[in-house]
Amino acid sequence: MTMFNDIIFHDLQIFSAVVGLRSYKKTAQKLGLDLSNIGRRIKVLEEQLGCQLVNRNHHDLAITPEGVRLYQAFIKHETAFNEMLDKFQNSTGNEGGDIDIAIPSGIIEYILARNIPRYLREHPNININLISQTRELNLVAEKYDCAILRHIPQQNALKIRKIYEIKIQLYCTREYKKRYGAPESLFDLEKHMLLGRIQDDLTKIRQYHVYNNEERIAVFHANNRFMSNNTALDKQAVMSDEVIVGGNDYLYQEELTSGKIIKVLPEYYFHSDFQSFYLVSDGNKHRRKIVQDFMDYLLELFSSLGRQH
Repeated sequence: MTMFNDIIFHDLQIFSAVVGLRSYKKTAQKLGLDLSNIGRRIKVLEEQLGCQLVNRNHHDLAITPEGVRLYQAFIKHETAFNEMLDKFQNSTGNEGGDIDIAIPSGIIEYILARNIPRYLREHPNININLISQTRELNLVAEKYDCAILRHIPQQNALKIRKIYEIKIQLYCTREYKKRYGAPESLFDLEKHMLLGRIQDDLTKIRQYHVYNNEERIAVFHANNRFMSNNTALDKQAVMSDEVIVGGNDYLYQEELTSGKIIKVLPEYYFHSDFQSFYLVSDGNKHRRKIVQDFMDYLLELFSSLGRQH
């Protein structure tokens, strides 16, 4: 009887995920199971309970009225079970394990790569895996504990918090200034080669709002011949002494300190929508304390960076 109850509970967890995701494929991805196993376990559950829970055809999946009633009854117990695990793990004080976080390439990589080693020194029981992603993520279906995204995702049941907004400034090498001069006004920028920004979906960023001391003073329309979606490439390009690039002091602090790179029109900064970043997690997912603590650390880290810049 105990084995039967264990199987029923596991199958109910699978069924609960199917209801939440409305997809066998997404459920398999979320739970790390074979796709064929999802349908088989749902069928076994239906046979054990003597009722149909899911109506399915080649294209659609719908939950029957009996399935809805079962889900509503079970979800309360599953929530209580997860809360019990939270309390137990928090009481032990020794929780450890892996934290998987998806991040975009660029400034976020630089910031986290420089700050996470210190966090790991202070938390010896955890491991942090940073995975750069350029594709669209499905946080509900995938196994990431959290993600940092450049946009607000459309999926339901996600917890979304804006954490950072880059204030872009312009940089060139001293050699570039010797060869071509440096712009003395916004109007002079048209005479220079600027490295532009292109997004992963090939959307070209052509319009930037220009600010001076937090006041928006102009709209700059960029007509760039050279564009990039990669911050590491930006750094290589500026060192060619042939182009002005946009960036952030955090990216170029070593080059600024050594004098290899100088700021162009330092009284201005530029902003476009793609420069905002959001911390995203699955609001319905059982959240381990180490993940909650790490996300709190990220919020404080980026908040402090915002105060600095």
